[in-house]
Amino acid sequence: MASIDYIRSVTRNILDKDGHGWIGDNKFNNIISNVQDEVFNDIYTMYTQALSNRRRLLEYGGFRYSGIGQIQDDLRPMYRSGVVLTQTANNNFAYPDDYRYIIGLSYANKDVDILNDNDNVNSILNSSGAPTDRYPAARLNYNVVTMYPTTIQASVSLDYYKNPRGVNASGTPVNQSPTWAYNVVSGKSIYNASNSIQLELPESAYNKVIVRLLSRYGINLREDQLVQYADREELKNQSQG
Repeated sequence: MASIDYIRSVTRNILDKDGHGWIGDNKFNNIISNVQDEVFNDIYTMYTQALSNRRRLLEYGGFRYSGIGQIQDDLRPMYRSGVVLTQTANNNFAYPDDYRYIIGLSYANKDVDILNDNDNVNSILNSSGAPTDRYPAARLNYNVVTMYPTTIQASVSLDYYKNPRGVNASGTPVNQSPTWAYNVVSGKSIYNASNSIQLELPESAYNKVIVRLLSRYGINLREDQLVQYADREELKNQSQG
C-alpha cells in the first residue's frame, strides 16, 4: 500500500536525477499540505466540468479519467453528508469549520433551493413563488447560510466536500497536516510510519500529487510518464534485490 513515503521517495529520486537535489524533509512536510490542497482543487474542477459535460450529453474527452465515477472516488474521502448547521442568529447558520464546496442543503429532510448571487431576494420573498416551509430557499453568503422563509431557525443540514487534511496510522481522519515523520539514524532520515500523517486524498491520487509537487521545481511530467518512471524503478529494484 502506497503512503506518504511513496510520494517522498519518488519525488526525491526524480529531483536527484534531474540535478535539482532533494528539497529536505522539513521543507517537504511544509509544502505537502498545500500541494494536496491544489490537487484536490484540480480534481474538484474536473468533477464540475464532467458534471457539465454529462448534462450536455458530451464525452469525457480531454480528462485524465475514463468517467465521472472515478473522479468521485478520488473526492469521496472529503465527502460529508447530513451535517447539521449551527444557528448563529435568527435564520442564519454557520458553515462547518472544514467546509470547502457545497453539494446540497436540506431543511427538515426537504431539499433547499439555493438562490443565485444575482437573484433579488426581496423580489423573490414578495412574489407568489416565495419560499415556504415546504419549499425552502437559501442564500449562501460569505460566512453564513441565510434561510428563507425567515421562520426557519433549526433543522438545516449540509452535504459538502471538506478541506483535505490527514489520516493517522490507525486510518482515522485527523485535523492535522500530512507529515513524513522520521528518525535520524547515522545521519540519515529513516521513515517512521507510526508517527506519520498520511494524505487524506486516496492512493489513486498520489501520482497527481507528485506531478504537482515536481512542477514547483520546473519538472513537468504527465501522469502517464510518472507511472512509466515508477514502473522502471520498481523493475530496477527487483533486479538488484
